[in-house]
Amino acid sequence: MSESDKKFKLKKQNPAIRRIERLHQHKMFAYMMILASSIVFLFYLLSFIKLSLFDVGQISSSYFPKFFSVSTILLTSSLIFSTKILNDYFHDHIKQIRVSLSLIMITGLLFIIFQSLAWLEILNMETEKNMEVIQNYLYLFSGLHLILILTGVILAAWLFYKIVSVEGDPVKSIVLLTNPYEKILLEIFTVFWHYLIILWIVIYLILLLVY
Repeated sequence: MSESDKKFKLKKQNPAIRRIERLHQHKMFAYMMILASSIVFLFYLLSFIKLSLFDVGQISSSYFPKFFSVSTILLTSSLIFSTKILNDYFHDHIKQIRVSLSLIMITGLLFIIFQSLAWLEILNMETEKNMEVIQNYLYLFSGLHLILILTGVILAAWLFYKIVSVEGDPVKSIVLLTNPYEKILLEIFTVFWHYLIILWIVIYLILLLVY
């Protein structure tokens, strides 16, 4: 059996390989980015749990920044808007897509503001010297996640601009709503934003558990 026949047989027997090969390159890049960041966060989260529970000891709950809770509620609420985007796209509701993207941008910016206020809470905490490393982990988690959130907000702003630029033109609107590439971009954004929400909820729950 030739090498090409072997590859063909492998593809035929393994549908997962065929699905991967059919993925758009932008989707593949987005999924790889999500996988890589998940591995990084998992490593730091495990290190944080080990350090706080076994090396330093559990922290008093009074030290937990309250603005982390506020920002968590804000970010979770954006799930309402992000889940509507693809459904509105399939039903040609271009105005609703614009509204959802604008609300996601606002929510993302508010999340960044409240995370910054949480940092101020951490700075104003009076903690023992051996607790400083714990605070550094809080900065690390929040900072890395804020970079991803900022990326999501920029992507939402770009998609928002594309929608606004064609919304007043029926022909351009139809072209945008029937272009498979635009659908891929909205799918990537939706998956990425949902990932950001889930990631922060996991971080938040672990922080609550430790604190």
